[in-house]
Amino acid sequence: MITALCVCFVACILIGVPIAFGMLLASAAAVLASDTLPMPLLAQRLGSGVDNFTYLAIPLFILAGAIMERSVISERLVDLARALVGHFRGGMGQVVIVSEVFFSGISGASLSDASAIGSIMFPALRNSGYDSGRAVALIAGACAMGILIPPCLTMVVLGALAGVSVSALFVAGFIPGFLMAAALMGLVYLQSRQGLLPAGEPRVASAERWRALRRAALPLMLPVIIFGGILGGVFSPTEAAAVAVLYAFLIATFVYREMSFGLLFRLLADTAAITGAIGLILGAAAAFSAILSFGGIPEEVAGFITGMSTSPVVFLIAANLTFLLFGALLDGIPALLLFLPILMPVSNALGIDPLHFTLVSVASLGIGLVIPPIGILLLVVCSITRTPLAVASRAMLPYLGILGFCLLFIIAVPAVVLVLPRAFGL
Repeated sequence: MITALCVCFVACILIGVPIAFGMLLASAAAVLASDTLPMPLLAQRLGSGVDNFTYLAIPLFILAGAIMERSVISERLVDLARALVGHFRGGMGQVVIVSEVFFSGISGASLSDASAIGSIMFPALRNSGYDSGRAVALIAGACAMGILIPPCLTMVVLGALAGVSVSALFVAGFIPGFLMAAALMGLVYLQSRQGLLPAGEPRVASAERWRALRRAALPLMLPVIIFGGILGGVFSPTEAAAVAVLYAFLIATFVYREMSFGLLFRLLADTAAITGAIGLILGAAAAFSAILSFGGIPEEVAGFITGMSTSPVVFLIAANLTFLLFGALLDGIPALLLFLPILMPVSNALGIDPLHFTLVSVASLGIGLVIPPIGILLLVVCSITRTPLAVASRAMLPYLGILGFCLLFIIAVPAVVLVLPRAFGL
């Protein structure tokens, strides 16, 4: 049964079958090869895989982010970032990182951030003297960090899957996210000092800085409303997503006056398509994971890992290497959906805090998305900017190195993840 599952799944991946359909076909092959599993099991698991109230937040956050990004907020956020850090060494490179922090707090999706920031910031980076490879690498590295800045769709999915509070995950992501952002800014500073990157832009006047802040104030209120409501106990993450949609719609319609019926219809259609794709992946992964469980794979993996070492740090490093590799191969979330149910029981047995394990898994996913030459996020930025992958891959190495160092630090020091959630009683 397990042999049929693995062979069919690998064959589907090699011939280019979409991940969700590959998992379903492999699960069907495993059921057919088994004498005990009924075929209706697949339908039951496919449905139960998406039957979770928390998943309602997915289309709502997607829609809220889409509404805000289709209005004029992109330019306003970039202008604010330029006013705040454009004069630092590295200039526009620092602006990219801070802009991504702002964008991530609104969109919740790294690929959306890559599309928005790539199209806006790549020309600005090139005009400032950045070569195309370093410009793409910087954008991709910033977006890899942005997955930790809540709200994050991956946190919604994994929180529900692992039985971890999504609110706690959101709060836990702040310090690691800001740590990675600071590390990337430090790297850009050092590269500028070495002459590898351009110097900063002229410092803007205080009046111009306040003007940029006032223009970006309404978009920046969205994450404030979301987290203020969650931490204040006013609403759950799913309810916060609904509030975010309402706020984004009101701002885009009555303040910026850029929302039309036609645009709203397109955004709803795009949201439905993306949500459907995510739902299919969730359901297929549930079926696939069920077959693995029936085959005793979690127990075998647990025995193999604990046989090598019972150290929680060694286990976390091994688990996150798995997420890095397969996150790049399987386009992110499917890898975590496959391996998290297998590795989570081992993590619990070793006494690792579930919140810590889940958060570092999210961080690994973000880094895996920019690993050349297969990271989907890096490929998206290269496509948007028309930059050869080989050029971007060489420039990507220092940014991967600093992100990897930050990941190891987060693994070794759980307090970086746990201090804020514990302070808020989550």
